[in-house]
Amino acid sequence: LTPSHPHTLTPSHPHILTPRLFQLHLAGLHAAGHALLNVLPLFVLANSGDAGVECVNENETRYKPQRLLLYDRQPGGTGISAQVQPIFGRLLAAALELVEGCECDQ
Repeated sequence: LTPSHPHTLTPSHPHILTPRLFQLHLAGLHAAGHALLNVLPLFVLANSGDAGVECVNENETRYKPQRLLLYDRQPGGTGISAQVQPIFGRLLAAALELVEGCECDQ
C-alpha cells in the first residue's frame, strides 16, 4: 500500500492482483474500515453513528478507488474528520493492533 493522500491508502499496483487476491484485498479494506470505527472512540469523542467508512462493495459497477475513507455521517458534520486528520496514523496503528490481538481464526 502507498499513501495517495495523507489520509487514504490505496494498493501500489492493483493491476497485478489476480481476481482472488483482488477479492481478498477488497475484503481486507472492508475489515480495516470496521476496525477503524471500533478504535475511533479511543481517540475522539464520538458516537457510533457520528462517523462512517466507505465500504467496498464487490457488486459496485461504477469506478471507486479502493481506499480507506473515514467521514462524518451527520448532516453538516461533527468535526470528526478534522479531529482524526492529525492522528490518522495512530488510528491505523490502533486498528491494526486490535486485529492482530484477535484470537479468532477468521
